[in-house]
Amino acid sequence: MSVTASGLSRKKNWIDQLPVGVRQAMRDNISVISINAGQQLFKKGDEPKGIYEILEGRIKLSSCSTGGKEITLGIYEAPTTLSDTAVCAMRPHVHNAIAVSKSRVGFLPLSELNELREKHREIDKQLLLLTSRRMQWLYRSYEAYTILELEARLAGRLHSYATRAGEKHQDQDQNEVFSVRVRQDDLANMLGASRQSVNKLLKDWESAGIIELTYGLILLKKPAVLLEIVAKEL
Repeated sequence: MSVTASGLSRKKNWIDQLPVGVRQAMRDNISVISINAGQQLFKKGDEPKGIYEILEGRIKLSSCSTGGKEITLGIYEAPTTLSDTAVCAMRPHVHNAIAVSKSRVGFLPLSELNELREKHREIDKQLLLLTSRRMQWLYRSYEAYTILELEARLAGRLHSYATRAGEKHQDQDQNEVFSVRVRQDDLANMLGASRQSVNKLLKDWESAGIIELTYGLILLKKPAVLLEIVAKEL
């Protein structure tokens, strides 16, 4: 299937929503660090040291049980910020952050962030909005996990992830489609399901022309159909 980039501008995060002067003050205090695939940015139980902003690459947030079972919260790309919630709560991290690919991450130390928060109350306003939106997302995710069947949960998660972290394109008929880099293992971990169950559903959707599968990439050819799958169970 032929697709073309839509030429959208860079995605924005909460830092970009700050007034110009405040935003620049934050950027002036951010340093850039590079991490390789498989390297930890922080681990569950660590005290927060500051906030991170993904500039390039992908970072996975996950947690492991005492038996070694991994649960993936999500895989995030630029310009997602990480550790904001732990900083606001001043509590240890509740998950691990691991680079899925070679990544560049901006880092603003906690001491500098707190100094800026004292001077510019707009920062706390944006952090409050961010935390509230994430709480809403968690409530919706919990609701989906408890009342929806796997097909609807997979449809909802794939659509949400693709529209948030994927690339928007137009197909040859000028329809809006999305491509997203994600492994089936990670999708299964996000949903608490087996890879075999996820693979079967994805194959069924591919046969129906809803998606297209290539190695490490999923193209949502008919994203609206995925929402319809979710709506049928609500």
